[in-house]
Amino acid sequence: MTEDNVSAVRLMMEIDKRMICQQVRTSLGIGMGEVHKILHECLAVGKFCIWWIPHNLTDAQKLCRNNWCGEMVLTFAGGDSNAVYDMATGD
Repeated sequence: MTEDNVSAVRLMMEIDKRMICQQVRTSLGIGMGEVHKILHECLAVGKFCIWWIPHNLTDAQKLCRNNWCGEMVLTFAGGDSNAVYDMATGD
């Protein structure tokens, strides 16, 4: 597992988040175990449906989600439905 391979996998994921492990393995000519190690240990990503996503949100993403939830609470305040209060935010 070299830094060049980690950088190459990172670039492949940025270009196409739907890339499958087999494509990475074929492109770089490395083993499947190596691909999984790079993805999960070095890049800390997991598969969600068919997209590779980071396990942890960035601070900017957390702030954006928190702001959106606050806006939704204000939008639905005083309405007939209290479903908006069932939303949970945070880590």
